[in-house]
Amino acid sequence: MAARAIGASNQRIGTKNWGAILRRALVRSLELGGAILLFAAAVFLALALASYHQTDPSASTAAGGEARNWMGAGGAWAAERALFLFGPVSVLFLPLLYVFARKLWRIAEEDEAGEPHADHAWWRPTAMLLLAMMLLGTVLSLTFTAPGGKLPASMGGVAGLLGSKAILGVASNLPETWRVLLIGFSGLTCLMLGAYMAGRVFAVDWSQLLTLPRLPRRVQVEGDKPSLLRPLSR
Repeated sequence: MAARAIGASNQRIGTKNWGAILRRALVRSLELGGAILLFAAAVFLALALASYHQTDPSASTAAGGEARNWMGAGGAWAAERALFLFGPVSVLFLPLLYVFARKLWRIAEEDEAGEPHADHAWWRPTAMLLLAMMLLGTVLSLTFTAPGGKLPASMGGVAGLLGSKAILGVASNLPETWRVLLIGFSGLTCLMLGAYMAGRVFAVDWSQLLTLPRLPRRVQVEGDKPSLLRPLSR
């Protein structure tokens, strides 16, 4: 009787261990897969922006035919939308995607080592960066008043146009001297705030983020206790 009870208890413990192992493996797979997708998205967007052509088929053009963008029609649309919204400032999306990808991989590494997670809030830096990009775009729209050339909107994109129009609308009610002073002061303030906020977003531990990520480990069960094997390769 006692032997059967012990055997049943060991079986229940083994089942629980297997369930925990499977859940942990699934979570880590999702984390690593998400990190890889973000890395790929950063590379995709970088190549799409680098090969942007105004005449490629996109939401802002009626052009047809084959896209000359290196990433095809999808890259043409992605580059056009990013430049349409924020102009050249949209390149700040690239380090943001990289930082998020590396952080997600580090979460998987922390799970593997059994370490507690650090603060990995996602929406705060994203919202702050979008506001910083709008402020920097406003500066570009105030500085480069001519049309954006080959860009789908102005140099600051739609976000910069909205910010510059708001400043110019207020300044239009002032005398000429005060108007110039207000525009100059507003542009300088937007530049300083935008640069500060972008710096806060990317004020990360680069010494950690620039290290090569560890390769995933396999999980092995010895008896009822899980253990980690050495990395598959380096």
